Amino acid sequence: MRHALGITVMLACALGAAAPLTLQADTPAQATPHPTLSWEELSATPTRYLGQRVELVVQLKSEVAAWNPYVTRFGQRDWHAWQAWSDAQLPWHKEQYDTPQVRVFARRAGASAWALEQTQPHTRVTLRVRVCEVFLGEPWCEVEAVVPCVEDVGEASVIHAARGLAEARLGRHELAVHAYDEALKAPLPAHARRELQQHRAEALQAAAAARESGSSGSRDSAATGTHRPN
Repeated sequence: MRHALGITVMLACALGAAAPLTLQADTPAQATPHPTLSWEELSATPTRYLGQRVELVVQLKSEVAAWNPYVTRFGQRDWHAWQAWSDAQLPWHKEQYDTPQVRVFARRAGASAWALEQTQPHTRVTLRVRVCEVFLGEPWCEVEAVVPCVEDVGEASVIHAARGLAEARLGRHELAVHAYDEALKAPLPAHARRELQQHRAEALQAAAAARESGSSGSRDSAATGTHRPN
């Protein structure tokens, strides 16, 4: 049938890679709303959503210049690819900045590709995607719509938050507090705001302890100091 959904297991490629589970035919539009998932939820059980449309909240990083499509449909002739951080990742942590978990694809010359090209790096967006294939245990998704989020983790917040963490590591806690304050000016999502507020509270406490320690040291020096005879 025209709209029948067939799932086939492709033969292993010559390189010995595992065969992908592939959506063979377009599915009709769903009448129910598309489920909103985290990338971590989708990646944990990708075959559960094969052939379905879901919504993902991510933070865009950059377009991918080149990639290996293996035996999937997502070759570089017909597709663009984008790398993004999952919403759970907070890229002011260097280890998370360096390892964006999300990769999605959009058809060349398509509306979704144009929308992604017009979106600034670090913008937080909701992507409506179709899970087209599962390969090497990962979902391979086509982007069908891009919607910017009201709550955002912008590049400025990432820079200020990273600076705050660096200042705190160096023991410059008052400078860390100032950096966190700058980062918190953005309309951050709740989980990102909670983390920065926690770091700010810790820096404030450390700064107060340092001031108290300095005051105690000054008093002790004065109490034990020697006086020159007249």
